[in-house]
Amino acid sequence: MDNNTTIELEEVQRRLLGIMIKFDNFCKSEGLDYYIIGGTLLGAVRHNGYIPWDDDIDVGMIRADYEKLLLLASKFHDYSGYEIKNYRYNKYCDYVIIRIYDNNTYIDNPLYYKTKYDKRLYFDVFPLDYAPDDIVECKKQEKRINKRKRLLFWTCGYTFKIDSIKKLGRCLLHAVLKPFRNLVLRSLDNEMKRYSKTKHLCSMASQYKYKKQYMDVTIYGRPVSYRFENHQLMGPSKADEYLTQLFGSDYLDIPPEEKRRKGYRMYEKRNSQ
Repeated sequence: MDNNTTIELEEVQRRLLGIMIKFDNFCKSEGLDYYIIGGTLLGAVRHNGYIPWDDDIDVGMIRADYEKLLLLASKFHDYSGYEIKNYRYNKYCDYVIIRIYDNNTYIDNPLYYKTKYDKRLYFDVFPLDYAPDDIVECKKQEKRINKRKRLLFWTCGYTFKIDSIKKLGRCLLHAVLKPFRNLVLRSLDNEMKRYSKTKHLCSMASQYKYKKQYMDVTIYGRPVSYRFENHQLMGPSKADEYLTQLFGSDYLDIPPEEKRRKGYRMYEKRNSQ
């Protein structure tokens, strides 16, 4: 890391917002709808911008627009200078979502140290997929999704200190499963796309549980504008219902410092002199 300097959180937020503004303009020019979701929407509603300690941006797109964005990846790069990556078209993508990368940063994530996954600063675009209206079918799909996510974890090959039999077992299991990684990714992706035109949407690739993300389509509705750091970004039409389901009815309360999610250190790339 001799030729790199640490980037402060405010600079990370500034860079991500720069990508997001380009993304917003591009989507509008191409007729694509998107929603700021998760902590990004919470920040917009509670802080009119970033949650002060947050270091990422999360976006959701209903599957049809998500797939169109993938097809427009090269055009987006030409327009914005930023790269879109997804496992279907690029090696070393570690999940079934779209990631948009800043070329000039490195994320100091210890899990990635000895992997070939892309280590640049990014923000995520999650597909919003139709989910079954029947609760029994929902539970069945949730089990199928979770099974594939667990299997995917074991194919990842994250960097662990081999200081226990359990962690040694993880490394050995990864070595066995690694050749099947893309097969697991495709299987998870296909399961997420199983249903169409139901009355519910779910961000199935999310870190949050399936039932937290399982929402009536009217909660998303037509995207509406929210203030975000002196810009206007698009989000769900029923933000209160969305945020209450995801974070609880007290989502406007500021959590104590010990419960705030901490991000990773960031580094700016610098060429050797």
